[in-house]
Amino acid sequence: MASCGTLPLPNVTEMSKSNAIKTKARKKRAAAVAVAVAGNVAIKIYDTSYTAANGKNYVQFSVPFSEGGKRRRVSSATLAGAKEKARRIAKRLNSGRREATRLTSADDESYTAARRELAPLGVPLLDAVRQYVAAAKALPAGASLLSAAKEYAQRHPDNAPEKTVAEVIAEFLEIKRQDKLSYRYLKTLTSTLAPNAEADGESSARKRKSFGDAFRCNVDGVTTADMDAWLRARNVEPRTRRNLVLILRTLFNFAKGQGYLAKGMPTEADTLTLPKKTDGNDIGIFTPQQMATLLNGTKEHPAADEYRLWIALGGFAGLRTAELLRLEWGKHVQIENGLIQVTTDIAKANGRRIVAMQPNLIDWLAPYAGRAGKVFEPRADERAHAYAKRMKIEWKPNALRHSFISYLVAKSNDLGAVSLEAGNSVAIINRHYRKLVTSSEGIKWFSISPSNPPNVVQMKGVA
Repeated sequence: MASCGTLPLPNVTEMSKSNAIKTKARKKRAAAVAVAVAGNVAIKIYDTSYTAANGKNYVQFSVPFSEGGKRRRVSSATLAGAKEKARRIAKRLNSGRREATRLTSADDESYTAARRELAPLGVPLLDAVRQYVAAAKALPAGASLLSAAKEYAQRHPDNAPEKTVAEVIAEFLEIKRQDKLSYRYLKTLTSTLAPNAEADGESSARKRKSFGDAFRCNVDGVTTADMDAWLRARNVEPRTRRNLVLILRTLFNFAKGQGYLAKGMPTEADTLTLPKKTDGNDIGIFTPQQMATLLNGTKEHPAADEYRLWIALGGFAGLRTAELLRLEWGKHVQIENGLIQVTTDIAKANGRRIVAMQPNLIDWLAPYAGRAGKVFEPRADERAHAYAKRMKIEWKPNALRHSFISYLVAKSNDLGAVSLEAGNSVAIINRHYRKLVTSSEGIKWFSISPSNPPNVVQMKGVA
C-alpha cells in the first residue's frame, strides 16, 4: 500500500455517450458523465448545463462530494476542469480515510466528542480545527485563545453601532462647536482630526495627513500601534506629540461615551505613550526692546489699536490667548478699578483670578476707558502674530504670558503673589520662570509706557 505522500493518481473513467445524452434528458436522476477514483473513493462528475431565462445556453459540470459531515459541490465550465477538481478531491478524501483507519479507540472517542461539542454551532470539525489553528498562530506565544475571544466580544458588543473614524470626528467637532469652545482650540482640533476637503488644484503633496485621512475605517478597528505609527510619521517635537496624544484620547473617550466603543475598558488611545513634559528650557520671552517696538510700531508698520491692546494685555497682565479672546470691557477689564477679573466664563479650568493692573498697563489702556462689549474680534491673535512678523520680530509661542511671569518674578521676587495673578502654582512658577531674567530687566519691562518711546527706555545690555 502506498504512503499518504505517494498516492497513485486517481483514475477518471468516461461514461458512454448514451448515458451523457440521458443525463441531459433527465433532471431528477441525472447520470454521471465521468468519475474520478482514488483507493475506495469515487467522485462523480455531472453535466449540469442549463438554459438561462434569456434563452442563452450555459455549459457547466458539477462535482458533488461529502467532507467533514457536510455536503459540498464544486463546478467548472469545462469537462477537463471538472475532472482535475474531481481528481484532487478524490485524492484528499482517500488520504483522510487512510488516516482514519489508523485511529485508536481513544482517538475515535475524541472525534465523537468533538463532533458532539460542535453540533450546536453547526460547524464541521475540520472547519473548527482550521479556524483554531489560524487564530492560535495569530496570537503571541502562550496567549489564551479564550481570553482573546472574550476581550474581543467585550470590545465589540453585538448591539454597538458601527461608526467610521470620519463619522465620529464629525460628531465630535460638532459637539465642541456647540459647547462654544475657543476658535483657536476648534481650529487645532479640526486641523488635527478632520479629513481634507477636496480642493481644486491642490497637490496631494501639500495636503496635510490628518487623523481622518489616515484612518478610513471603523473607529473600533484602530489600534494603539496604528495611532503610534501615525504620530511618529508626523515627526514632531515631544511637546506637540504630547498635545496630539491628548487630542486622540479625548476623541476616543468621546466615542466610548457615545457607545461606539466598549464601556468600562480603556480605549486604544489611552494606552498611547504620553511624552514627558519639557523642563522649561523652551520658555520663550520678548526683550524689553522688542516689547517697546511692538507697542509703539514704526512709520512703515504703525501699531493699530488691536495690536497694541493684545500685546499690552498679554505682556503686562499675563492673560492666556483664550482668555484674551473672551475679554469684555467693564465686565473683565475694569480700567477705573485698575484690575482685570478673569472670571470662570473666560478662565482656564480652576483659573479664576484677579490681576492688578501694573501702572504702565493702566497708561496703555487709558485711551480706551468707557468702552463696552468685546475687547477683541475673532482671530485677533493671528493678526497680532502677522504684525510682529512684518516687524521682523519672531513670535514665540505664549511669549507674552511667559514674559509677564518671568519679568514679574524677577521684579518682585514674590512667587506666591505672581502665582495668584498668573493662575499657575508656585511649583510651576519656580520650575519654569525663575532666573530667566534679572531684577533690572524686570523693572525695565514694567517701565514701558506710552510716555516712554523705545529710544527713551534704557535698554543697554539687553539683547
